[in-house]
Amino acid sequence: MEIIRPAQADRPTAQQKMGFSVVKLDGGDIYTPADFSLNTLTYVLDSHVCLNMGKRGVWLSKGDFMPLPMGRRFQIESDRPATILLCQFVRIDACYTTKTSKRLQEQTTREQMVFHPAPILRSLFESINLYLTRGIGNSDLLAAKQQEMFFLLQVTLSPTDHHGMIQAFTANRHSFKSQVFAHAGKADSVQTLASRLHMDRTHFFRVFKREFNESPSHWLDHHKAEKVRRYLQTHPDTPLKTAADELGFTTISTLERFCVRQWGITASQVRESESLTD
Repeated sequence: MEIIRPAQADRPTAQQKMGFSVVKLDGGDIYTPADFSLNTLTYVLDSHVCLNMGKRGVWLSKGDFMPLPMGRRFQIESDRPATILLCQFVRIDACYTTKTSKRLQEQTTREQMVFHPAPILRSLFESINLYLTRGIGNSDLLAAKQQEMFFLLQVTLSPTDHHGMIQAFTANRHSFKSQVFAHAGKADSVQTLASRLHMDRTHFFRVFKREFNESPSHWLDHHKAEKVRRYLQTHPDTPLKTAADELGFTTISTLERFCVRQWGITASQVRESESLTD
């Protein structure tokens, strides 16, 4: 198996996992992405491949492409040599104009859609493959090619297919937020939360900022403060030592310092405060 990406020295570290890449499979190879936090458009340049998603599998032939939303785990395998082009990105609405993006929520959900692009789109995919295999990895050029790709998708697909493709990418955007809420209670730092979502800290920060419109450190502080406040006020008779243990603080003093930093009062005062309520 061979994976061809643009030269990383020409791209910011935080963007290394985004953009185009070419994967060349030998017969029997299985490709598993290292990160499922990105949307992925998969196009078959040569031969055929099977996209396995748990118990489901979809066969793609040469010239087919399929959208896979962030959070969807998958593997790509082939029983013969095959070449695929991947385009990975965070949000598809950022790839369209404001006028277009306002219509993204109006689409009808359609999953596991396999598309057959127009000749002009196939030519574009082939040109991107040529750039990458010849080592032409200029980030501005490939960014322009990505914009061109989304424009051609919009003007060459039928309205029904285009709307379905958009929905395939946007329907699972809640998955990132769901994972954040699911793991936040056991995360004591941004690094820990990013690790629980199997993402590097830099990329996690960018996705989080786009989805929550605030930094993960600020959000985590607020989330933890709410957890502490609710616990203290709903367990008024629980000893502070037990409360500290339950809330993940190493000592009562650590809990006290957290309360003073957040509200300017002690943990006991938080319990009795009527102003700190829902």
